[in-house]
Amino acid sequence: MSVINFWAFSLSGDDADLAVAEQLLSMPERDRAGAFRFDRHRRRFVFRRAMRRILLAHIADMEPLDLIFTESDRGKPRLVDADFEFNTSHTDDVGVIATADAPLGVDIEALYRPLDYLRFAQHTFTEEEFLDISKARDDDLRLAFFNCWTSKEAYIKAIGLGLHKDLRSFSVQCTPGTAPGLRWNRDSDADSNTWRFERISTVSHVATIVTHSAAGKADVRLQTLSTASLHAGVPVSVQ
Repeated sequence: MSVINFWAFSLSGDDADLAVAEQLLSMPERDRAGAFRFDRHRRRFVFRRAMRRILLAHIADMEPLDLIFTESDRGKPRLVDADFEFNTSHTDDVGVIATADAPLGVDIEALYRPLDYLRFAQHTFTEEEFLDISKARDDDLRLAFFNCWTSKEAYIKAIGLGLHKDLRSFSVQCTPGTAPGLRWNRDSDADSNTWRFERISTVSHVATIVTHSAAGKADVRLQTLSTASLHAGVPVSVQ
């Protein structure tokens, strides 16, 4: 059984937290942070990049500022000389990082995000996915929508194509209470047997992790990181 480690953390903090987080960023990251128009977006960027460096440096047995990142030709971030894969996602004030020994993707969304779910699904998702969502009622409608959204986002990140992959070119399971997974991918018949979907739900968020594995269901290990990690320079779990 493959192992996926999944960390969640807050993207909010006071000015003292922010000052420490900024010191953990590279100069290009600091320049990028300074380009944000709104302060809340700048702060969230700083916190998530700092936590990414702290966590991945701990796993790689390196110093946070010594990490070197690169990107694939489709924009997927990679850690140079690492023997593991990682992927990140965020929504509002929550960030997540997933790691595994195989290619993976992760996406998290806030369930309270207001959208015209049925209209969006009809114009963006496959016919099967739209039917899954349209059959749901009340809170299940919202959950079915975000089950679909996070599954599709995590999958295109896992295969390394991002927005270059047509969202209608593959179909995922959306119905609340059913196991997440891939129905079909018109570009690869084998994908439904080699990509594993794992879902994490709370009262306010839903996340989906997709990893490449032919070994069946993955062992997902969850952990919540404290903002104390910023000051310690190493991952500190919420007690």
